[in-house]
Amino acid sequence: MKSRALFVDDEPLVLSGLRRMLRSLRHDWDMSFANSGREALELLDGGDFAVVVSDMRMPEMDGATLLNEIAARHPATARLVLSGHAELEAILRAVRPAHQFLAKPCDPKLLEGALQRIRMTGFDPKTDALCTKLGTHRRLPSPTAMIDALRAALLETPADLEKFSAIVSGDIAMSIQLLRLVNCAFFGPPTRTFDPRKAVSILGADILMRLLDDVELFRPIDQAARHEEDAVIALNDRVQEHISSCRSHGVASSVEIAPEISAMLSLAGPLAALETPEPLDREGEQALGRLLLAYWGLDAEGISAEKTADRPRQPELERA
Repeated sequence: MKSRALFVDDEPLVLSGLRRMLRSLRHDWDMSFANSGREALELLDGGDFAVVVSDMRMPEMDGATLLNEIAARHPATARLVLSGHAELEAILRAVRPAHQFLAKPCDPKLLEGALQRIRMTGFDPKTDALCTKLGTHRRLPSPTAMIDALRAALLETPADLEKFSAIVSGDIAMSIQLLRLVNCAFFGPPTRTFDPRKAVSILGADILMRLLDDVELFRPIDQAARHEEDAVIALNDRVQEHISSCRSHGVASSVEIAPEISAMLSLAGPLAALETPEPLDREGEQALGRLLLAYWGLDAEGISAEKTADRPRQPELERA
């Protein structure tokens, strides 16, 4: 069965170019094209689409506004930006509703890969409840103390990127969110990295502060929900224990620290599951994590380059 994708751009030549560029995917994808946000919403209301790929700078309704509308009306649909130059304020508004940001001109293989990885999850937004659960996860929960620590550090003068990096790398949710941003083109050319410390250095103090206060990308846990707070802290602690265990076994990447990659990404599902209305079993948590990482471009294919066949076996990360 084909998946459905919707492309939105106010430039007819861009839409024609996308038709030609993606012709090789016609056996896997049923593709529709809209030249405005209003037309896109009408098409979405009339059918189920797995992915929407939208330009940012459009008259009447810009890309960020459109993606926010889609997130509210069709939360199961993956939301990608494909755009050229955009003002910082517009990009900041797109950070939460957009799963990925691809820059024009875009390498056809990059766009094809993003579409196909979402398709290969095997989930159908029309029938799979996990897709709807996924659509509500624009943020992952962080311990309140971690967010307070980051805010305090960002207010210090002069800026201390080492301190920012230590705080972010100690929290799964912050790390994954920043990796999502730098591996896409939200704030400049994408940098393929799975090191949260490098992500901090790429974004810098000013962007981090905007993400914290204006975008509210990092969601603090309600102090009334102590069970959730304790669960997140336990997951963070388990990641750090896993990293220490891997290092003690001599596991390290020649490029970056592999244990941080696998440990943090493997817990995206359990973290997201803390916010689902009904509890998920372990299989459900893992499926939710796979889907979330594919939508964010941080799935297993993305980290495959960090693994080598002759690396010592890593101890598995156990969950209680």
